[in-house]
Amino acid sequence: MIPPEGAGEASVLREASQAASKAADNVNDFTVSNKHLMDAGRRWQKFNTNSKDLVNQWVEERLRSGDAQFLPNNQEGSYKIITDLGETIGTKGESKIQIIVGGDGKIWTAYPIK
Repeated sequence: MIPPEGAGEASVLREASQAASKAADNVNDFTVSNKHLMDAGRRWQKFNTNSKDLVNQWVEERLRSGDAQFLPNNQEGSYKIITDLGETIGTKGESKIQIIVGGDGKIWTAYPIK
């Protein structure tokens, strides 16, 4: 349930929920960074796939999820959306995905987390 407007923290939750909904509608505008794909070098958090289409599928599914956790991000006007997919999606056994979205509904990034 989305809280009513002007309810302090509830207002922030409402804004984050609206941004997530808009982001889910426009997921095809998002392309996951290559550094978060399985075959990338370095120590980035990586999905256990090289398929950007599969990552977008996971992102859209989780943005529409009723069990998503909405948190403030370290930049004003953006939000962290964290949810568990219930299956391994990361190269180190991660099952959760963290998606950063702007208040305008643009997806900034997505990657697996523990």
